[in-house]
Amino acid sequence: MLVGTKFSKDFGDDDTIIELLELPLDDTMNYRG
Repeated sequence: MLVGTKFSKDFGDDDTIIELLELPLDDTMNYRG
């Protein structure tokens, strides 16, 4: 997952991204483009 790989450097966990944005996984990937 590109989103996970990109943010893994900043947040360290894909789950953290979802919690921060408070969006479903699909919406998160679409949000990041």
